[in-house]
Amino acid sequence: MFVGGEPFSYELSQDSPCIDAGTPDTTGLNLPATDLAGNQRIYNGRIDIGAYEYQGYGIDQPDTSFIHSLYLFQNTPNPFNNETEILLITADYERVENYTLSIYNT
Repeated sequence: MFVGGEPFSYELSQDSPCIDAGTPDTTGLNLPATDLAGNQRIYNGRIDIGAYEYQGYGIDQPDTSFIHSLYLFQNTPNPFNNETEILLITADYERVENYTLSIYNT
């Protein structure tokens, strides 16, 4: 159920029944933003039972670097009603990801 030694002797193991087993409604519990190890207190959408939130091992953290060059191309079809496709290319051609593009009519 637990792994680790000092200073995190009660860190949860990957198969611990305490993972995501805390109460779903944390309203009014006045939980701190982080656990005793400084990790995000609610991870994977639900709180764990215990002093340490299980974070998993070997999980890549999302890349939060900024895109410095962005190329947008003409949408198709044009004009459009409910939806359209817009091709965008970043300077990092090897990085294939989904992006969210918000367009507002002001």
